[in-house]
Amino acid sequence: MLKFMPRNSNLHLNSAVFRSQLEEDEQALEDINSSLELNPRNYIAYFNKFSLQYRNNNDNEAFDSLCCSLSCLYLMKAKSEKSIDYADKAIKYCYNNIEAHVLKGLLLLEK
Repeated sequence: MLKFMPRNSNLHLNSAVFRSQLEEDEQALEDINSSLELNPRNYIAYFNKFSLQYRNNNDNEAFDSLCCSLSCLYLMKAKSEKSIDYADKAIKYCYNNIEAHVLKGLLLLEK
């Protein structure tokens, strides 16, 4: 399926999960990174990346991936509630979450 829909972030993520179960960790990580290139807000991809990195004792990278996952979730919450506080939390967990910075700026302008 991925062959026919190479721009589908979720298909890359599904491939990563399958490869991870086969313990093809390097290929799984490549698929996760492809998924994130297509959809940088894919919090599930970040969480799967965290799991894979943690399993391979890459604790620092795992922590960063977990923080990115949380940042995406807080961004979603900030959007749905139009909340500066949640935008701040998204930025706190991943400072380079540009969308969270833009949202915060827009929300401040609305005030």
